[in-house]
Amino acid sequence: MTTHYVIFTDLDGTLLDHHDYSWDAASEALSQAKKHNIPIILNTSKTRAEVKAIHSELHLQKNPYVIENGSAIVFPSITPDLLAQIKPHPQYHFINDQHTYVLGESRTNLCQWLNQVKKTHSFKFESYKDWTAEQLMGKTGLTLAKAIESQKKEFSEPFEWFDTDKNLEKFINLAKQKNYSILKGGRFFHLQGAITKASAVHFFKQYQSILYPKAGSLNFIALGDNHNDVDMLNCVDLAICIKSPVNEFPPVDNQAVIYSEDYGPKAWNKEILQLLNNIN
Repeated sequence: MTTHYVIFTDLDGTLLDHHDYSWDAASEALSQAKKHNIPIILNTSKTRAEVKAIHSELHLQKNPYVIENGSAIVFPSITPDLLAQIKPHPQYHFINDQHTYVLGESRTNLCQWLNQVKKTHSFKFESYKDWTAEQLMGKTGLTLAKAIESQKKEFSEPFEWFDTDKNLEKFINLAKQKNYSILKGGRFFHLQGAITKASAVHFFKQYQSILYPKAGSLNFIALGDNHNDVDMLNCVDLAICIKSPVNEFPPVDNQAVIYSEDYGPKAWNKEILQLLNNIN
């Protein structure tokens, strides 16, 4: 029986360079994966608007993608069989002309809670809703157009913490009591629903026979470089930890793990090409 791979990948610092957001160094592996008909699923903290543009650049238009740390799965193209399975669920929505399966919490609810907690406890932090696009450009190195896309959060609220570690622990516990979670990304903390990038991977596992009916035995692969990738890296058949210029390797428990020697898309390219060499 033929073994097929499904590749889940983080973007910032993994498939995209941490500094200039380029994916050019991974172009050969991306091309080879497509030749082998291997699905590449973007699984990122980025917004729908951001990923839609990158998705198009990478020519992945028909592939689903995951936004805002597992908060929602977007289907640019969907089969009647899969639609019939997910449409009856309350998580299914048709947003911006796209079939969307929502796993997380609405940004409106998250921001309302943030305002309440900040007022009650006087925590020192700032979030996306407090910044102009120009301020976000300065914090991230994004262009103005990309910063505006990044501000279009639907299911999460990134923030910078300026308070003590003790108060951060208190803040995290308050979020848990509300059934929210806080993840640490490459630049910001992210407040979101009680889900992670792994929540989306479990969806693909649940519906794999409908998503990939012609596939043989499926191996799920994940690549990531940071703490918000840990759960995703732990729930797959092979975890590939990408070396970061600003953080340590994510602390994974997966026994099947590879640690790259190179950074970002260069590492992505090397590790995926080595993986594809095993395909006859």
